[in-house]
Amino acid sequence: MEALSRARHDLGKYVACASRCLPDDASETDLRDALRADLCSTRSSPPSNCGEVWAGLRPDLIATGVSVSAIDAAVALLVSRAEALDQLARAELLDTVVRAVALGDVLRAMHRAALAQVDSEAAL
Repeated sequence: MEALSRARHDLGKYVACASRCLPDDASETDLRDALRADLCSTRSSPPSNCGEVWAGLRPDLIATGVSVSAIDAAVALLVSRAEALDQLARAELLDTVVRAVALGDVLRAMHRAALAQVDSEAAL
């Protein structure tokens, strides 16, 4: 449970923190700036990008038996987009925002499901 909670918070919350709040008509500059903050500076202390944050969280999730293949794929895509951020067209920037938000949503859903299972087992 603790591993999922950390993943939800440390990666899920911050991988789309700035970009989640952008208006639909945000400029490409604003999209790039928000994505740069979210993907390249996902953690401020120690400074870490989303791939580095995930690399630190991944072993604990695997140890709990959680399937991480979908998260691996999502993070790999976000890392590749972060590396090419200055070359991405508006459609790719918007898609990257959607994917970063979706990663946060997936981690939140996984955490909620684990909480529900713990509550269900406690009720027995």
